[in-house]
Amino acid sequence: MSKSLTKVKLPRTISIKTAELIGIHLGDGSLCKDKKNNYTILYCGNLKKDKEYMDYINNLLLNLFNVKFKILINSNSNSIVLRLRSKNLFYYYKNYLNIEDGLKKDLSIPSYIKNNDKFLKVFLRGLFDTDGCLSIIKRNNKEYPVISITIKSEKLIQQVEDMLRKMGFIPNSNNKSYIALSGWVMLKKWVEEIGSNNPKNILNLNRASSSVDRIFPCGLKQ
Repeated sequence: MSKSLTKVKLPRTISIKTAELIGIHLGDGSLCKDKKNNYTILYCGNLKKDKEYMDYINNLLLNLFNVKFKILINSNSNSIVLRLRSKNLFYYYKNYLNIEDGLKKDLSIPSYIKNNDKFLKVFLRGLFDTDGCLSIIKRNNKEYPVISITIKSEKLIQQVEDMLRKMGFIPNSNNKSYIALSGWVMLKKWVEEIGSNNPKNILNLNRASSSVDRIFPCGLKQ
């Protein structure tokens, strides 16, 4: 075991930072165990678009577990990966945080997040920052913002939709692979209640939010 692995901390309380990490993990993370019994935790991103946010994730992991993940960069595939091999942390994710390893077809929101409003908000932030985006579409010569989150697991899509409705959002999940929140009211609510820690998302949200006052000088109304 390397010297760094002996320093891994396994916190026994769920915090705001833990809840955000769970959202990040269900978006871009994975747990892997190979035939050689290597226990690996991975986070993957786009080298050009996500480098700064991957640094944020690595600092979050350091804060939670007292260890920085190894940074692997592949310029040919334009990818950046954070990797740590640790059996203890692998089973901490599985047994304490209730995160499954392997394929992401049956992902679900842990109950300790669903039953805590503060945890749920930062969980959604982490999920949006990894698998979400903001786009501006034109309809009838007018611009509308659309916040969307792409999710591979139908079970997780349904759970996220239910949680968003519980919080007063109006999601459109007619497609089984993503959830969308459309319009300026939903944008304003997202910025005020969920937000982002991903620099590219922060930039896009701020740009779109600045348009709210320009388009609706008297304020937004439901």
